[in-house]
Amino acid sequence: MRYPFVFFEVMTDKQKRFCEEYMVDLNATQAAIRAGYSENSAQQIASENLSKPVIQQYIQSELEKQKSERIADITEVLEGLTKIVRFDKKEIYDENGGLLSIHKMPDDHRFAIQQLESEEIKDRYGNIEGYSKKVKGYSKLDAMEKLLKYHGGYEKDNKQKSEHHVSFDKEITDLITPSTYQPKEDSSES
Repeated sequence: MRYPFVFFEVMTDKQKRFCEEYMVDLNATQAAIRAGYSENSAQQIASENLSKPVIQQYIQSELEKQKSERIADITEVLEGLTKIVRFDKKEIYDENGGLLSIHKMPDDHRFAIQQLESEEIKDRYGNIEGYSKKVKGYSKLDAMEKLLKYHGGYEKDNKQKSEHHVSFDKEITDLITPSTYQPKEDSSES
């Protein structure tokens, strides 16, 4: 039995550089020039490179990697919701009650902050006496609700409601079904 000859095409360093440059702006001609190909032949080389399966596969693979890095997966979303639920405002203040610099706040707490406001406090002459800082976090209740829905926290409640509903419907149906209704015989006719 003969096995078919399989040819594995390997990219040159210049072709790999072309691919990396192509990923910057998806402009094949400019990528070819930046990769070191001649400006005179860049358009033709770019077209040839993009038609090669090994280059197409490499670019597709890199695009998929970039996409997966930009788009949050379900684990990241669940972790974000958990950060909101566990957010404790007291941990963003120092021992004197002053708001920590945003750079000194724990990452998890920075994530849970929806809005920071700073307002000048002035005396009656217009001189600044200090600042009032307000922190608004995302809704913990909304985050908990979303986590409960994801983890099926409402399924048990829904099953309980439907079981009672079915049971109640069956009892009513049993009471009004004609097969269970039997009128009493009148003894005066006999």
